Amino acid sequence: MITITEDLIQKFFNNQCSAEEAKAVSRYLKKYPEELEKYMPSSGWNQFREQNLLSAADTKRILGHIKYSITYKNLIKPARNWALWYKVASVLLMACIISALIFRYRTFKQKESAPSSKQNVFPEVVETNNLNTLKKIWLSDSTEVTLHPGSRLTYLKGFEFNKREVRLEGHAKFTVTKDRVRPFTVYAGGLATTVLGTVFEVMAAGKEAYTRVRLISGSVLVNTDKDAGILHIAPVYLKPGEELQVNRATSIARTIKAKKPAEDIQRLANSSSPAKQLVPRGELILNDSIASFNHVPVMNVLETLQKEYSLNIKYDAHLLDNMFFTGNFKRTSGLPDEVIGAIALLNGLKVEQIINGYQLSK
Repeated sequence: MITITEDLIQKFFNNQCSAEEAKAVSRYLKKYPEELEKYMPSSGWNQFREQNLLSAADTKRILGHIKYSITYKNLIKPARNWALWYKVASVLLMACIISALIFRYRTFKQKESAPSSKQNVFPEVVETNNLNTLKKIWLSDSTEVTLHPGSRLTYLKGFEFNKREVRLEGHAKFTVTKDRVRPFTVYAGGLATTVLGTVFEVMAAGKEAYTRVRLISGSVLVNTDKDAGILHIAPVYLKPGEELQVNRATSIARTIKAKKPAEDIQRLANSSSPAKQLVPRGELILNDSIASFNHVPVMNVLETLQKEYSLNIKYDAHLLDNMFFTGNFKRTSGLPDEVIGAIALLNGLKVEQIINGYQLSK
């Protein structure tokens, strides 16, 4: 077995190796391409060009001479011609080997320096509240997070183009900036809570027996965090003032009225707030200041928006069968965007803007 040494490798580059030695060095350099750096500086690699080796025309010409020598001249001087053929073939073989090794080395360096395609474009941020007071955090989309003591929030510094996702360990309140295109999802305690823009709290401390989600205003969809694989529940839609409690051991879920409503719920209960309006089940209120829906068929909601805002809303009636909507909104020019966006999010629909309106589809 041939031992690979620096002297032997140097002989290889000087074309002074035997055939067996050349094969051994070639195998070694293919296995350890980084070793090539010792024998040629980086400037040498940058200046290397394949055309410095034998060109295609020269290679063809030399091979022609070899063929001619073998076919016609070996009858006259066979020993000498075979020796010449061996030398030329050795040069060609060595040139090919060196070229292949340089290509392999370049590929190795490119892979070494290129960033992984799996890396996130934005860096991951981890916020931990080790204090005894609340900690305010503002995300890149202007969403405000109030992190309770002993809690931890993980997220990308800049959200992805089609979604906003964070992971929570502990207790936090979220005041989410509205974005119809990018839903906001909080993964915590085995649940995935998704909204477009609203105010809600998630309580998922590790020592607690329950994971809890409390809705303060707007609309929210709570579902199973499939990646976590901790809980398994059917999708739950909460109304303002409701709290979902899920037992971590049994996955049994129940929805209750918050026993101690957050200050935000109390603040919403004023004359200009839709939360104060008591709307009978199956009916809606739409006046100059508010729009309030209580378990109203989605088709009725869309028809109301079409009339009030002179919109063209296209949808398949069969698609919306048995779909109902509950929500409270302030009456603004952007009301259709908010309501239709919430309906789409809660029911897994797609929204496409068309001329003077919207189109809903699966």
